[in-house]
Amino acid sequence: MQADEGTARVRNRRLLTLTDGLYRRVVKFTQEDDGSIYITDPSLERAQWVDVSSALPGSKLVPVSIPQPGKLSVHGSGVVHVKDSGGNSRLRVKGNDLISQERRTIGLRHIATIFPSEGSAVVGQRRTDSVIGIQRHEPGAFVFWAIPSNRALRLNISTEFNASDLEEIPPQTGWGVLPLNIHSVGWFYYRTKNMKRWPDGPVVMHGNGHEVPIFIGTGEGQFRIEIRQPSYMRIDDNRVDIHL
Repeated sequence: MQADEGTARVRNRRLLTLTDGLYRRVVKFTQEDDGSIYITDPSLERAQWVDVSSALPGSKLVPVSIPQPGKLSVHGSGVVHVKDSGGNSRLRVKGNDLISQERRTIGLRHIATIFPSEGSAVVGQRRTDSVIGIQRHEPGAFVFWAIPSNRALRLNISTEFNASDLEEIPPQTGWGVLPLNIHSVGWFYYRTKNMKRWPDGPVVMHGNGHEVPIFIGTGEGQFRIEIRQPSYMRIDDNRVDIHL
């Protein structure tokens, strides 16, 4: 898997696409001056949402459908929520700040894990969009982080899976960054066994920004959720390592 991050110009909007020759949308990221990041895509109107912060140990997480305009809001204050079509805040979670005005700091946090639906085709791909090159257009999941950096950033991600959960060893994975105007969005793509088809609508998981949920396929159209406690290491101003 290869990633083309386009030009080094920082933008407050970045579209992530997959391509095996045909470009397909995944999601778009927008960052405002207050640090807030919005994840949007028309497919999110059909999404099922999971707030992993509300889960008790051993409890079952059940995705919920919310009629809404296709947007997940991650505010600079650390509040994450989905607004329904009536403008009501749903699945609201207060988590790690993106920007703390009080402490005058910029934070690193998980923003979402998404098992997307098969994206719609994109015509006229722009060099400033981030393109993930794949050999085969196969279903897979994405983990997204907001990382303090608006410059060219080198990201390294390592993770561990049970061999019984994988189709192949090593698993098909990839990662990269999308620079915004305050943060960079770090992305990690992976596949497990039983990820045979794209869901009809994306499944989106969010939480407090500290814990990171991931999908593990258990059957066609079925999955379990694992909650990981990642570790982060900033090697220098231009490199961050994440162990998931």
